Amino acid sequence: MKAISPEQSQADYLSPAEAAHATGLSVRQLSRLADEGTLRAIRPGTHRRYLAADIAALIAAEPWAPAS
Repeated sequence: MKAISPEQSQADYLSPAEAAHATGLSVRQLSRLADEGTLRAIRPGTHRRYLAADIAALIAAEPWAPAS
């Protein structure tokens, strides 16, 4: 996990609960995606934070949607 860079403010990141609410996934599912390397996460302390742009991209890709 990487530290927050000076160019990115705290507002650019979502808490696990905020990211879960936005995606409809559970906090645990998001954690697994981060552990697999599918979703980037940082740990500014002991808790994960997700880049808002990455969550938006995840929502747009809808990898959990059934193939049509």
